[in-house]
Amino acid sequence: NIDSDLLAKLNKIVEFCKQREYKEAMDVYILVSRQKINLAKQTEEYMKPLQAQLKQKNIDSDLLAKLNKIVEFCKQREYKEAMDVYILVAIGNAAWPMGVTMVGIHARSAREKLHTDSVAHILNDESTRKYMQSFKRLMTFVQGMYPPADPTKLFT
Repeated sequence: NIDSDLLAKLNKIVEFCKQREYKEAMDVYILVSRQKINLAKQTEEYMKPLQAQLKQKNIDSDLLAKLNKIVEFCKQREYKEAMDVYILVAIGNAAWPMGVTMVGIHARSAREKLHTDSVAHILNDESTRKYMQSFKRLMTFVQGMYPPADPTKLFT
């Protein structure tokens, strides 16, 4: 089942990140250590709503498919491709992703082309915004731990 597979992968990534962050935190100054530990704990906390949605099978199929793509790209160390999918999830592919349709005093002819389905509403929900932010943190962490042989596959 795709849902349980993604949940298992996410749990492994979160656990690995948490363990690795704790180990790395022991080697650095106390302030930096606490920041890393708190970030790892916050990431784990922010991922809980996504994990709950996956367990309850109450997640948008389009979002699930895109999250699966991100995980697969990261496993293949195709981080730039993973980031492209992440950006598509986070802000969509609309010309004005935050829903702006008129920026001047005159209506524009292109305004009709900006449909609500092309605007990402995922950032409007605080819980979803937080777990997507945490998902990005995990992507960054995995990229740092497992860099690709080809540096052009990195996102910056």
